[in-house]
Amino acid sequence: MAKPVHPNRRKPAARGRRELRPVALGIREAFASLGLSRSKGYQLLQRGLLRSFCVDGRRLIAYQELLRFCEAMTKATPIGTRARQPVQRATPTQQPMPPASAAQSAEVL
Repeated sequence: MAKPVHPNRRKPAARGRRELRPVALGIREAFASLGLSRSKGYQLLQRGLLRSFCVDGRRLIAYQELLRFCEAMTKATPIGTRARQPVQRATPTQQPMPPASAAQSAEVL
């Protein structure tokens, strides 16, 4: 005798039929699929590198947007190069003092 299937249980896809892929993912699922932490994901959203939208107060990211982001990151970082860019240090507003000569430093002592 076959086991009864719970009505909420997902049935496997029939042979020859594909399962539907979600059109949009929630924030946690989207960031997890990219392998990002929530804080890093929100930084990308704030910088405009990832786009999202809201439906009834829930923030979602389109699946196509995740693919676009991955494609853009792949093009921006060629294989064999470092992913991180060097940090741009702020230049000082004052000119550094010239090094003191040995004679001048001896006079001070």
